[in-house]
Amino acid sequence: MNKDKLVDLSKKIKIENTIDKNLYDKFSIKRGLRNKNGTGVLVGVTKVGDVCGYKIENGEKIPSKGELFYRGYPLTKMVEDFNNTKRFGFEEIIYLLLFNKLANKNDLESFKKILVEERNLPNKFFEDTILNLPGNNIVNIMMRSVLALYSYDEMADDTDTLNVLSQSLSLISKMPIIAIYSYQVKIHNFDGKSLVIHNQDENKSIAENILSMLRIDQKYKKEEAEILDLLLIIHAEHGGGNNSAFATHVVSSSGTDTYSAIATGLGSLKGPRHGGANLKVSQMLENIRENLKNIEDEKEIEKYLKKILDKKAFDKKGLIYGLGHAVYTISDPRAVLLKEKARELSKIKNRQKDFEFIEKIEKIGGRLLMEKLKKPYPICANVDLYSGFCYEMLDIPKDLYIPIFAIARTVGWAAHRLEQIEDSKIIRPAYKSLSQTKKYLSMDERWFVPNLERWYSKRGGKMNILKNYFKFILKQDVDSKNSSKAFILVRILSFLIAGFFSWGLYYLLDRYNLNIFVKYLILIYASLAFFTTLPCKTIQMREDENKLSSWIPNFGFYNSLATLISPIYLFKYCKVLQKNKEN
Repeated sequence: MNKDKLVDLSKKIKIENTIDKNLYDKFSIKRGLRNKNGTGVLVGVTKVGDVCGYKIENGEKIPSKGELFYRGYPLTKMVEDFNNTKRFGFEEIIYLLLFNKLANKNDLESFKKILVEERNLPNKFFEDTILNLPGNNIVNIMMRSVLALYSYDEMADDTDTLNVLSQSLSLISKMPIIAIYSYQVKIHNFDGKSLVIHNQDENKSIAENILSMLRIDQKYKKEEAEILDLLLIIHAEHGGGNNSAFATHVVSSSGTDTYSAIATGLGSLKGPRHGGANLKVSQMLENIRENLKNIEDEKEIEKYLKKILDKKAFDKKGLIYGLGHAVYTISDPRAVLLKEKARELSKIKNRQKDFEFIEKIEKIGGRLLMEKLKKPYPICANVDLYSGFCYEMLDIPKDLYIPIFAIARTVGWAAHRLEQIEDSKIIRPAYKSLSQTKKYLSMDERWFVPNLERWYSKRGGKMNILKNYFKFILKQDVDSKNSSKAFILVRILSFLIAGFFSWGLYYLLDRYNLNIFVKYLILIYASLAFFTTLPCKTIQMREDENKLSSWIPNFGFYNSLATLISPIYLFKYCKVLQKNKEN
């Protein structure tokens, strides 16, 4: 493989595929499916979940305390009940999201038995799909495993509600064992550690089994299992508009199978702009710690956070990760719930100073962002600010941050898929095409320089190449938006040089007794070709205002060759004609 050639092609692809963001406003397109005020564009309806972070009054966005609803029930109230009764709640959340009903004791007991029955992997599946095909990214192995389970299902493509429900329960139950086993195989093959595989305990909750399978001694504190249970609960669902849920809706609307739909959700969640946010927060917190002399000094923290916002520190993108949200304004209910559990666990783990450090980041960073964005309220912490810290206190490795998120969110994807399959309409939005009709050129017609071909393509092939070429030359002008004395001087100098060149060429031609038409033809061609080689970064077309600065240098280079070579050959040809005439 010629890597240099690929690098060159990739640069060209980047140029060709870069779209002017102003075109979204020009064509009234909601970029990223977002309205100007930051709210999401309505693309569907759902009964599964609802994210509330503001109110709309008289067309204005009014900030409000955040709340997350699962099937209409407020998450905060449900978690409060789980905490008061000291019970694990993730299994109840699964039942609620799938069946739109709060489970009573009998419902819950029978449902848990179904989940236990579905936990086991098919015979030889672990050896064939996970053990013998190790990978260094757990989410990728989970996607591969989900797709592989398709082959073990005799009714894999059946989209009847009963069958999809059965498949969903199977995948929800198997996700924890797939994730943990994949991790154990990964550290065995890539990190040289012993391979430790524990079976699940049918009497334990999903949160307890995850910790038990992950740890060599299988020991954990009840408080640890409770906070992991909370992490699973708050990550189970987040409305139909989040990237992975929407992706699941889109592919499910095509009539595809459950395994492909859930694999789609996993692929979306793996992206750093979606599920990888807590990893970015952890990296940022580590970076801040390394660059502070005293993590308890608020002034020192503020100084460094300002550097981050000024794009002078960390990844130099000007973002304080873990603060702010697309929907939540005053508060993120998930962050509020997790923060209190993190406070409790930090005391047990003797990590109070670390908790207080993150709390200072939340307070100072929220204020700095409020000032920068000119908001009337401090920017709130989102769930990712504290989730990474919680995983860290649970001794859960970074390799499992997104997989555990995926274990929880599989429930939401399944609920949204069950909802989508009841609608026979495929989701099929439209894109505004920027391409123009082009005249197809045979292989023998593609001899001219690439930039002329590119110019020809831009003009839609409605005129021949020569016309378009001269039209470009005659229409070029200084961009009025960027005009300055320097550009005007360059333009004047360009005219002077072109004029001097034209006069010199005409003087040389006049020494020979050539036909006046031939002389002027050479003069006009050479002068115009030379003129296009002159440096001017502000050339544009008046008709469509396409800025051509990205390819003008190359265009000029090829025209320089044309200026040097073509007139010489034309001149020699005319000289020969003159001699023949004299003879």
